[in-house]
Amino acid sequence: MTPGKVFSRDKMAGTDKFFTDSIPKNDTIPKKVKHKKGITRYISILTDKQQRDSLLVTLSRPTVVTPSADSIVWQRRQNNFTPYRGKVIRNIYYNQLKVFGTEFQDTSVKISPGIVRFANRLHLNTQEWMIRQSLFFRENDTVNAYKLVDNERYLRSLPFIQDARIYVINTYQDSDSIDIVVLTKDVFEYGGTLSSFTNTSIAASIYNNNLLGAGQQVLVGYKWDETYRPQSRGEVSYTKYNLGGSFTDVSFGYSALNDRPTTDTGVYERSYYFSANRPLYTTWAKFTGGLTLSYNKSMNIYSLPDSIYRNYAYDVVDVWAGYNCRNQFKTTGFTSEQPNIAILARSYNMNFEEKPWQPKYESNPSYNDHRYVLGEVELFHSSFFKTNYFFGFGRTEDVPSGYNISATAGYDNWVGVKRLYTAMQAQRYWLGKKNDLLSGLVAVGTFVNNGVPEDAVLHAQLNYYSNLWRWGSQKFRQFLALDYIGCPNPNL
Repeated sequence: MTPGKVFSRDKMAGTDKFFTDSIPKNDTIPKKVKHKKGITRYISILTDKQQRDSLLVTLSRPTVVTPSADSIVWQRRQNNFTPYRGKVIRNIYYNQLKVFGTEFQDTSVKISPGIVRFANRLHLNTQEWMIRQSLFFRENDTVNAYKLVDNERYLRSLPFIQDARIYVINTYQDSDSIDIVVLTKDVFEYGGTLSSFTNTSIAASIYNNNLLGAGQQVLVGYKWDETYRPQSRGEVSYTKYNLGGSFTDVSFGYSALNDRPTTDTGVYERSYYFSANRPLYTTWAKFTGGLTLSYNKSMNIYSLPDSIYRNYAYDVVDVWAGYNCRNQFKTTGFTSEQPNIAILARSYNMNFEEKPWQPKYESNPSYNDHRYVLGEVELFHSSFFKTNYFFGFGRTEDVPSGYNISATAGYDNWVGVKRLYTAMQAQRYWLGKKNDLLSGLVAVGTFVNNGVPEDAVLHAQLNYYSNLWRWGSQKFRQFLALDYIGCPNPNL
């Protein structure tokens, strides 16, 4: 045990008691134990909400710089965790702020209007096990400053969490271990859209993006239009984020709203689909990849005659995988100047089960099988900085910085034409001295058919984001974007 006070509740007397334990001078690394569930695990700081919130505010101040409401947090937060580098994480506690009426700058309980209290009761907080599965560290791990900061960013990237902080508590000068509190605030789980509401059409959707607090989204959409056939169409989808702690998002569903990628413009499709995607959720991750399966069929909602209507059906199998060969961050949590190196591969297969019967579509690439295989080598050095009022409002944002350079080669088979493919791309983010951001991208790719380049693509992009500046009580940013894309020798 570490020297300090243990908090307990005297239920009989209705009072709080503090006990001071006699502790050996030198602390030791605790043995791995199986934590019990329920009140036994939380007896010290989680049994009383007021004590818990007060403890978070008081003990987190030495390690966390609290920003003002409109400030830009450019400093690198891992510096706040550096003093604890190499110490052992003894206990991990979890605390959640209410969706409405609370803020990270002050976690104390406030008197809220009735409508706010009602909305908070409607929301079910994310389950503790779901947050635990989303952590990059466990009890008895040693403190790695970068992992802690990057874990905050990952938690904020989850669509059902608005903001997250990780605090170090219970630190002592002669101790070789610490405790950690993971503080999160959810996004309100219910939502919907109403994109059309007239006497001839209705289009709406509703969703729950954190059903049962388990990091799962259910969406139902509906559209009615008296000029189409059928007049009523809908969609339904289910998504599970971070399935089983694997950092893989799984989704499947059905849509007859033509809101998924289609093989051609001007054609209405319905689709059954399944996808599993494991992104590079952190630069520490070694493996990444994904799988997409779909079945798609055209719909004659415009009641076109058979001579015009394009009747077709196709399926898609798209699979990719990547391996992160090296990491720019050492086990100490400090970054190196050397970039990450990743190797990726992708296989795409689009197979038509039915094709339009009209002869003019026989050689149209949009209605023919398409297969390609790609391989890529990528060098990248990435980081993130925290800011406010960049792309959103009322939340902490993580804006990327760094660079990536990639070289791609592959084989393409489309409409019976077999071609090689090569491409190169470079992208860079520059963080200015005045807290502004500049990003640039240059990319070129081309197919090679019998030694002749064709279907080349040239792409150049430049984006500038100014610092946040004030004019009276208003806050402004200036965005400037320049973008060029061209295809000098089109074929297919």
